Amino acid sequence: MGRRTSDETQTIIFYDGICNLCHWSVRFLRRNDRKKIFTFYSLQSEVAMSLLKAYPKAKLMDGVIMLEGDVLYIKSKAILRALHLLHAPWKYLYVFRFLPVKITDSLYDIIAKYRYRLFGKKDNCSL
Repeated sequence: MGRRTSDETQTIIFYDGICNLCHWSVRFLRRNDRKKIFTFYSLQSEVAMSLLKAYPKAKLMDGVIMLEGDVLYIKSKAILRALHLLHAPWKYLYVFRFLPVKITDSLYDIIAKYRYRLFGKKDNCSL
């Protein structure tokens, strides 16, 4: 499940367009995406809303979502999967997928809850 089956598989990262942490994360992914496999859309964009209509779980999210082909990754799974698709050393962080999702998503939720306070936010998406 979730494996890339061909070079034709589209991998889209949806992110909170006003969050500075999300903005920096997208810049990091772009810089390290040697294979140029990622496409990025702000969750606030019409494109994101249209593409995510078929995924009810996505409507509840305001952080990072990754759509790889027709497989939806949310929260920590989205981040770990995106890192796995990068080159070394980043791809080795995928080893954390063996931790219980309850733990990794709890960490994600804590960071997400305080991200605006810790990292700030923008009035609109600058990417």
